[in-house]
Amino acid sequence: MKKIVKVAALTFCVMFLCVFGFQTAYASSTEVIKNGDIENALTDWTGQYGAELSLAYYTKTSGKLGLKVSGRTSTGAGPCQDLTGRVQAGKTYHVAAKVQYKQDDSDSNSAKYPAEKTFLMTLRYGDGTYENIGTVTAKKGEWGAIDGTYTIPANADLSNVKVFIETPWVQQPSPANDLMTFYVDDISMKEVVSMIENGGFENGYDKWSTIGGATLNLGYVTKYSGNHSMQAKDRTVTGAGPLQDITGKVVKGQTYKVSARVYFTEGSRAQQTFNICVVNGSTIRSMASAVVAKGNWGLIEGTYTIPADADLSSTKVFIETAFQSNPVADDLISFYVDEVSMSAAGSDTGKDEPADPNYSKPKSFIDSNYNTPADFDQKKAGVTYGEVKTITYYSYVAEMDRKATVILPPKYNPSKKYPVLYLLHGIGGSEIEWLDGKPNEIVSNMVAAGTAKEMIMVLPNQCVRHKSEANPAHLSLEQFAMYNRMLDDLKTSLIPYIENNYSVKPGRDNRAIAGLSMGGRNAIYIGVKMVKDFAYTGAFCPAVGVLPYWREEGLLTTQTLTIPQEYRKNTLYMIVEGDGDTIVGDSPKQYSTTLKNNGFDHIYYNWPGGHWWGPWKNGLYNYARRIFQ
Repeated sequence: MKKIVKVAALTFCVMFLCVFGFQTAYASSTEVIKNGDIENALTDWTGQYGAELSLAYYTKTSGKLGLKVSGRTSTGAGPCQDLTGRVQAGKTYHVAAKVQYKQDDSDSNSAKYPAEKTFLMTLRYGDGTYENIGTVTAKKGEWGAIDGTYTIPANADLSNVKVFIETPWVQQPSPANDLMTFYVDDISMKEVVSMIENGGFENGYDKWSTIGGATLNLGYVTKYSGNHSMQAKDRTVTGAGPLQDITGKVVKGQTYKVSARVYFTEGSRAQQTFNICVVNGSTIRSMASAVVAKGNWGLIEGTYTIPADADLSSTKVFIETAFQSNPVADDLISFYVDEVSMSAAGSDTGKDEPADPNYSKPKSFIDSNYNTPADFDQKKAGVTYGEVKTITYYSYVAEMDRKATVILPPKYNPSKKYPVLYLLHGIGGSEIEWLDGKPNEIVSNMVAAGTAKEMIMVLPNQCVRHKSEANPAHLSLEQFAMYNRMLDDLKTSLIPYIENNYSVKPGRDNRAIAGLSMGGRNAIYIGVKMVKDFAYTGAFCPAVGVLPYWREEGLLTTQTLTIPQEYRKNTLYMIVEGDGDTIVGDSPKQYSTTLKNNGFDHIYYNWPGGHWWGPWKNGLYNYARRIFQ
């Protein structure tokens, strides 16, 4: 049966590299959807219209799990949750979800999937009415983000309410174009706690009046969502429009997120400028503006901070067209408004993570500037670079000789003692992989510029294979186990060799460990287990496995990934996430969150470049700035 569909949220075409871009802030409220992050497996979710639900371990946007939707025989088939008793008529909700479809070996039609596809977040009410409450047009192989607001109609039948994600209805769906396998994660529906009451006009004229002599009429046909909008007509000044008194609801110095949907068809202009304004006492200010195209619902959206000197004895909000002292007919057109909202900005992080007053501040934070000079990794005239050497040492773990690369500081002097940075490569690499990242150029340039201390860098081979073992299969658990032995190899063999053969400063304050990908994973692990030996730990796009996941039990747990209290003031951790890194996913964020939850403050930031040398080199530069200080 064909469904009644109304689009009621902002449409995005979002590439994965931009998923972590702008996010609208809404006031904190209770989450309506349970297990929206899928971290409790399939709990609370069912397959709508026969859809098969399964857990996705790699295709996810956060946490350990995503949700795979397959076996679809109708466009409405998708993940479904019963919301009966959890939503209220007239309330406005912020809705969000991440959706992806891609080349998928489990679906023989996936090679024929279209380059773009629209996905819908839909509510089904008790009377059989369907309403699309959010939508996104996603690109194949990339995450799309549903993000918008929706108001439950005043007359909605809430006796049986379900939310689900689907593709647009067509009478004869095609397996490739309409019934593709897709993935979802981070599904959310939260009530928007707005200073504006009845912002969706589902309660008619309640709370609304007029300014500038405009006549207000409810819009029954022309509306953005729900059953009503509000029309402002018979306008004689540009400031004429719908108005609401919010006296006593706002605070000086507080920043607010304001938004509204606006629509017009009158006049000769192809577009009009609309403002959301606030009146404090007798002072009028514009809080947000937007240019809206004729015949389309436009979005006014912005943030506004109430001035410290604002007169809050009377505070009102209204919507107008751009001010003109001598308006003409095109300035005084009738227009419709819907979904008016004003809420405290930045109050909803999406996570309940209260600040920990016991956080320590580790050494060498310096600042929060993570930029690099344009030529930071290039050789420069007049700069002396360190000598690069290959060494052979005996490993008591492997029971055979092993190789490592040593980069000496510029003008190395055996009579002078130096701190040591142990730099770990990624999976499948060797003792020479880091040379592609130009650590000699990066650190030597910094030493010459006075932004880093002189140091010896040691690049070991992390795959500690016993002499009796064959080379492991790539990405096998056997290979992972060999990498895990790096800790023992460092402790028993490599560190003693370096300190016996080079002029090295002793003690934890003179040792640092860092790595990329699998090396970042091992650096975090070693930094915890050998905290008595290393004061500095850097992890650039660290791989999964420090904490438990579906393939491994984890090197540590959420309880043991921390630094003992006695070392916190003298230990630096830096974790760098590659923006758009689809290889390690959210592992960097997961490790950072765990450290934070355990009360250990540290450096965490995101840098463009995915899982490659962009964030790895940037990480090394910023790490070198902060160690041995």
